[in-house]
Amino acid sequence: MKCPANQLIHIYAGYYGIQANTQVFKISKKLCLLFHIKNCKILYFKTTCSNNAVQPSMCYRRSSLDKIIQLCENNQTCVIQATTNYFGDPCLGVSNEQMFIQYQCFDKSTLSQLNSCNTSRTPSYVCNAITNSSSQFQQQWCEPSIAQITCPINKVINILCGYYGIDINFKCSNGFYTGSPDACWGIDSYQSIISSCQKKRTCSFDGNPSFESSSGFSNWCPGI
Repeated sequence: MKCPANQLIHIYAGYYGIQANTQVFKISKKLCLLFHIKNCKILYFKTTCSNNAVQPSMCYRRSSLDKIIQLCENNQTCVIQATTNYFGDPCLGVSNEQMFIQYQCFDKSTLSQLNSCNTSRTPSYVCNAITNSSSQFQQQWCEPSIAQITCPINKVINILCGYYGIDINFKCSNGFYTGSPDACWGIDSYQSIISSCQKKRTCSFDGNPSFESSSGFSNWCPGI
């Protein structure tokens, strides 16, 4: 990243890992040599009553943004190697993590004013939060538990969003998260929820001891 003379970098957002609906090229062994690149998940539903993934749809650590800011904020230029050597490995067993940064160049006086504001860098939810009402509901189930949703008589389930994994904004009170990614999940978990619950009056998933072992969900958070 490089700004014109008399301008400095301001970081809006960034991550190292995998986000949904993004693609990266497969880095070759030749390029690797050139650049010297050497316990608790939740099942979440958002519902109304009325193809398997080959990699996680989301996997990253919140600390990667902090490191990007630490290296680049208020500098005219910034060079970062997108490697696990610096960021750690948020997606164990996956070899195509990526680094994504949104930034803008400002003159020094404008950047000083901007930094005095309360700029929010809060990560977004996997599923946008809703307020429970008579027609829309959201709920999370921490392992071990049994996830069950039931609609009233003469109504059926419509899945708005769902996942199995970790969302940085939802934490289980009995969870142990040391060393885990702040977010990781696979689109195949949403597809499984749709397959089992959509247009049915009731459905359930056994999460005792885990939704992976008892209900067949893929674990995109290895070791967690």
